[in-house]
Amino acid sequence: MPHIKQSELVPYTAAEMYALVVDFECYPKFLPWCERAWVVSREGHSQRAGLVVRKGALHYTFTTDNLGQPPHRIEVRLASGPFRRLVGCWEFTQNALGTRVMLNIDFEFENRLVGVALSPLFKVMTGSLVASFRQRAVAVYGQR
Repeated sequence: MPHIKQSELVPYTAAEMYALVVDFECYPKFLPWCERAWVVSREGHSQRAGLVVRKGALHYTFTTDNLGQPPHRIEVRLASGPFRRLVGCWEFTQNALGTRVMLNIDFEFENRLVGVALSPLFKVMTGSLVASFRQRAVAVYGQR
């Protein structure tokens, strides 16, 4: 099963980075592969969110259940979409230098043919997520 792991130290607080990640509706503004994003439902710090992802002719829609533990952690689980398995976790660990943003994702597409077609898109999409959120932090909170 493919695994993606990213980590970056950013000069923003854990609360600031957490707020950017849970703001699903803003994803199309700064993630070029995200065509549409919406919150299906909210309850406390939990959200079910949907995404339409597109790169060229390839596209797919999926929804995830996102359990937040502000401002330190967001657990992501597949609700629906072209995956057999999709689990992930964002972690925000603040220290004297800023915040360590960590992302871990395990995924497996529902069948081999879908996986061959969509794996490259999913890897491009997730391969730059932490850097994209760092750039979004600069746009929202200013350069630090």
